[in-house]
Amino acid sequence: MKKVLLALSLAIAGCSSQMGVDGYTFEEKEKEELSFMVRVIPHNSLEDLRASFPQKVENGRELQAYSIIDGRVCEIHVINPEQLYAPEWLGHELSHCVWGRFHS
Repeated sequence: MKKVLLALSLAIAGCSSQMGVDGYTFEEKEKEELSFMVRVIPHNSLEDLRASFPQKVENGRELQAYSIIDGRVCEIHVINPEQLYAPEWLGHELSHCVWGRFHS
């Protein structure tokens, strides 16, 4: 199955009453996958995480975390919580595993 790469950023986006603490709004489900395997890849710094990202970040946002979905396996790249504890990043990425691209 073709890999789907979801570039994610937690930079502040536009304002909305539905905005989460990550700065994004939930616009529309692309899919709904309720059962899958999750692999978490912790990085020791934002620089390491950004260097591991396989393509250019778009929309002028700064990459804070990202997911790669390959069939029923979702790989989530985040900062090691011992370096920077930001659980909203993990939650945001997990939401992409479940609902795909839900924001622009």
